[in-house]
Amino acid sequence: MSGLLRNVEDQAKSLSTSDRARLLQTILESLHSDRVELEVECNREIARWIEAFDRGESITHPAEDVFA
Repeated sequence: MSGLLRNVEDQAKSLSTSDRARLLQTILESLHSDRVELEVECNREIARWIEAFDRGESITHPAEDVFA
């Protein structure tokens, strides 16, 4: 664990219950935001793969070969 994280944890423990709850909400919201951004990027990449497949630019392999 980094010194910075340990310091933040120690400071968080010294907060009042309501302030800790507010901090937790802020952290959870930031994680959700990161997840949404990741999902958007994944969807863009999937769309790019589909478009390349539709244009015949993808190399495909029969399922029998892939799962053999």
